[in-house]
Amino acid sequence: MNKIVGGGNYILTALRRSVLLFALTVSGLLAQTAILECVSAADYAGRLRLTFRTAVAEKFKVQRATLLLHLKDSGAPQSLKVNGRSAPVVSREKDWITVSVPSKDALKPLVVERGSAHFHGCSPPQFAPYLVIEGPSTRQEK
Repeated sequence: MNKIVGGGNYILTALRRSVLLFALTVSGLLAQTAILECVSAADYAGRLRLTFRTAVAEKFKVQRATLLLHLKDSGAPQSLKVNGRSAPVVSREKDWITVSVPSKDALKPLVVERGSAHFHGCSPPQFAPYLVIEGPSTRQEK
């Protein structure tokens, strides 16, 4: 029986790194991210109705959805209602806020009950809302 002197830890470390790299590569291949642009916005009665271009995301199993909204003024809310459900404001940077959206609502038109906050709609484009979705692709390769 031969013993590896001094090299056992190196081999074990290299094996751990290989397994970690493989796991990260596989998860990277399974997860996809899409940024959906706003194609329609209507502001009425304290609500902002947003529709996004979803064709690119129809083959996704949405695991996480994040809505990015640009504030017209400085009054950032702590939470909003999106499609009737409470949605916390995850972050605020400059005049942009990030809102977590329930994954089952991600590919539907979104109605944001904005309260006293005022957001830009689809125009001007540099302030347009975006919806970022993440999840594995369900598209079958041929």
